Amino acid sequence: MSRGNNPYYDDEYMQGIEQYTVVDYTQPNAQDFNNPNTDKSVAIVDKSPKYTIEETSIFVETITPPQFLARDQQIEVLNLIEAGEIVSIEMITDNPYIALYIEMDDFKYKTPNGMTAAELLLRGRDEYAERHFYVEGPRPDGMYVVKFHPRTDYKYHDRLKILVRNDITRPTRFRGREFSYFSRASLPTPVKMAFNGGSILRVPNASAILHANSIEILSPVIAKGVGVEEISSPVTNDQFRTAPLTLAGAEHPFVGHAGKVDHTPIAGATSLRVKWAPPGTAATSTTVDDSALLTTPFPGSPGANGDAPSHSSQQFIVYSDATEDEAGNLSPDLDLSFTLLTAAKGSGWPLYFKIGDGVYYPGEVIGLHIYDTLQSKFIEAPIGYDAATNGALLVTVSPGFDITPPKIDVGGAATQDGFGYLYLPDMKYEAIVQEVNVKRKKKRTLS
Repeated sequence: MSRGNNPYYDDEYMQGIEQYTVVDYTQPNAQDFNNPNTDKSVAIVDKSPKYTIEETSIFVETITPPQFLARDQQIEVLNLIEAGEIVSIEMITDNPYIALYIEMDDFKYKTPNGMTAAELLLRGRDEYAERHFYVEGPRPDGMYVVKFHPRTDYKYHDRLKILVRNDITRPTRFRGREFSYFSRASLPTPVKMAFNGGSILRVPNASAILHANSIEILSPVIAKGVGVEEISSPVTNDQFRTAPLTLAGAEHPFVGHAGKVDHTPIAGATSLRVKWAPPGTAATSTTVDDSALLTTPFPGSPGANGDAPSHSSQQFIVYSDATEDEAGNLSPDLDLSFTLLTAAKGSGWPLYFKIGDGVYYPGEVIGLHIYDTLQSKFIEAPIGYDAATNGALLVTVSPGFDITPPKIDVGGAATQDGFGYLYLPDMKYEAIVQEVNVKRKKKRTLS
């Protein structure tokens, strides 16, 4: 008999849908255990659910303790399966490029990294914004506060995840000669290269810090950043010329503890005189073999159409004393200065100068010459310094400055002014996360 246009489930010859109970006969039941032939070593397993849904309504505040957050690490503030309402979220950090990442149900805010103070500052979001992040800072203590305060409670129904991430990209040349810098993923990129060579900082009361204590005092003071002010004109990041759609951020990633680096002093028992030449100008009229001087104006020019960049430079001379005699070698500290400058040049460690309350970062050593009294000229630095025939040191740095720094006399334990190099291998790019505070109303939990 044909069923015609009747669907199969109305066909009288089709078997109807019945309710069946599936029994696993491979597993013993309670009656089987009364049977003497049953293997008593096989246990009856309870496969009922191990959780229950609990209805509640309580206010919960989660506060993380102060901690350092290393590069490529994250802090898991919350990772919950529950329903509730967000009252407020606040993150306090010393670095505007530390990201706050939030997941609520299927909503993921600013994947994959999260929201940063740097992006909010550049957007001008420094006041309350409904259902959006906003920022306060930098505060007088050098901290930035990223806030999320909805006027009406922000509901989530089954999941809440909050992370704090440090995804700072390591610079190719910190305080060196760099034209471009680019952040990873959704992290913003700084508009200005204030962490480059050629920058000058005003550090409160730096003039009272002994040069010999630069590592122990000067380095942490600059890292904390309280009252530290950039007084030079930072170079614009060339990344925005080559990739104009790049997400931009204020400040830069190396403020605060992430920019902490040992300022290693070049100091000795006697006084040395350091005298600068104007940018791109020879520091001496004496003959210099294979001079490293570059005459491109500060800060140099990035390459275009495959051409190599044109870097700028500046020179200074280290004399044995205040007489500024190139042939003079009365100070044994010229030998020490030569050794440390040679190490800095070979390793690519940038220099710094502490002059009064100013800290100057001229960049990398690209040329090191010694005055040879036998030839009456500056020669490229040999393997070692010979006090019998060698005199002043001629140092070429890049990118240098757009000004001529003042001359200084350095040396001796009681000297405040001085110079040295930045020991880059010890940089950890750690940021301080002072606190993450999450207030929420817990409505339903899985227990």
